Amino acid sequence: MQRQVSAPARLRSPILAALAALLLAGCTVIGVPGAGNKVKGPPAVPDIMTANYAEIANAEPALAGGLPRAASADAWREANLPMLREAFETNVYGAIPGEMAVEVADRRVLDTSAFGGTGLLEELSLRIDTPDGGSVPLRVALVRPAPAEAGAAPPRRRPLILAANFCGNKATMGRDDVSPPQSWYPTSICERSWTSPIATFIFGRHIQTPPIEKILARGYALATFYPGEIAPDEPELAKPALDRLTTPGRPKPGTVAVWAWGFSRALDALAEEPWLDDEAISVYGHSRHGKAALLAGVFDTRIDAIIAHQSGTGGATLSRSYAGESVAKITESYPHWFTEAYAGYADQEDALPIDQHMLIALAAPRPMLLGNAYRDVWSDPQGAFRAAQGADPVYEAA
Repeated sequence: MQRQVSAPARLRSPILAALAALLLAGCTVIGVPGAGNKVKGPPAVPDIMTANYAEIANAEPALAGGLPRAASADAWREANLPMLREAFETNVYGAIPGEMAVEVADRRVLDTSAFGGTGLLEELSLRIDTPDGGSVPLRVALVRPAPAEAGAAPPRRRPLILAANFCGNKATMGRDDVSPPQSWYPTSICERSWTSPIATFIFGRHIQTPPIEKILARGYALATFYPGEIAPDEPELAKPALDRLTTPGRPKPGTVAVWAWGFSRALDALAEEPWLDDEAISVYGHSRHGKAALLAGVFDTRIDAIIAHQSGTGGATLSRSYAGESVAKITESYPHWFTEAYAGYADQEDALPIDQHMLIALAAPRPMLLGNAYRDVWSDPQGAFRAAQGADPVYEAA
């Protein structure tokens, strides 16, 4: 049996498991009980291989046909992907923009012996077409193990971790030669100030800058981008960006959907790199970016492993859970994250025709790590665990 739980054993390799532990180290978060928590008791999570949508909620007729049992996870995904994608885009995320042309407008080698001489550091400036006929810029900072000396054995292909960051590539890499964000970002949090030691104490020393030297020593390449360059994480500033990224005739996306789209477009630019092991690509995101990493990994099959850390409501946690942030609270606090329809399920989560265990199941048989801090009741780790249990039958069919 292959159980989809928050355990490194579910990852593609021991190396990725170790790396995940490094990335998640120091992310202890204080619980936030109180107003906005879900109050319903834990529901039974139906067997996804046989359950009818109508057993979960009063489903629309188009969704009430049930989820047929399949001989394999791939067969289950093929049978249910169009229906489930439509349901999640309509009810939760909005329509993820489609594939668009990506141009590497500029590429700079910043340091051939970065991080103690172990890494080659580069910056890629991308131009990504948008559905309205325009384009958006996106910078990707990339560090990979330094190439071997001339005459040495041929370099092996490298696994890649593609990560979203909160404060820009400059802060993530911890270097002044990396460009700052091209758009709005929360300077009060991201710039060093008297609050920095407090944030480090609460969130750990890797909340901004991951252990890059250790990542390189394990043979991994790390690419990172700031999703706010695609759509700022601020309601009013996000509106024009989301308008530009709306597919005509489809539900307007929230920022989670277009950030997920950003993962795929960054991967477009990296996919042809000669050093890349295209069978060892993982995505990583924390909190709101964990939601985006999960969504990107589910719908982009080039991604081989998903690390969604403390992704909470609208991420790996069941909307019908009994703890953590409610649909009412999250859509009130962050109305730009989701499509407007999701707010309509506030205090009536049982009316949703889908739930997050179905999204997780669409990733099968690819490995997934759902990291959670046990004291972070706001992100509801128990709800994420039950969602993973709900996806088990599909993973067991792999």
